[in-house]
Amino acid sequence: MRTRIPAILLAALLGAAPAAAGELVLGLGADSIRGLFSDDRQDNLAASGLVEYRTGSFAALGRVAFAGGVATEFDTDGDLWGGGGLVAFLPLGDGPWRLAASGMVGGYSRGSGNDLGTSFPIFRSQLELSRALDGDWRAGLAWSHKSNAGTGRINPGVETIYLFAIRTF
Repeated sequence: MRTRIPAILLAALLGAAPAAAGELVLGLGADSIRGLFSDDRQDNLAASGLVEYRTGSFAALGRVAFAGGVATEFDTDGDLWGGGGLVAFLPLGDGPWRLAASGMVGGYSRGSGNDLGTSFPIFRSQLELSRALDGDWRAGLAWSHKSNAGTGRINPGVETIYLFAIRTF
């Protein structure tokens, strides 16, 4: 039950979040993608999910806009990460394409999957490319990396690729 608490808290946050000037991100992907290229048992390929809420932008530096975000990532091995941090957005020209990068810190509960060396702090960096669709939707591809940044006894890290949809409010 203890491992479900971060997911329940994130769901409550998402439900309580104002429906103005924000984004909801839903993604499906593959966790431990190094497992595609390695025989290492640590690199267990698993299906993964992403749920993220982003605030409206609160600052800008040139064409780069900044927002806050909270996210959770989970996989079929029972691994669960939840955290929050900053998201930066860069439109690519005047067209529908956008780059986004985020840095977040949070906690990790290991199921039968990746040992990240500690449960807190676990840092997640993510880079994504998305395209605006009709209405208030975007779709794209994201690469996510989670690790303890050297704060744990080991620091193997794990990479995940997501296909995602974003609903803008």
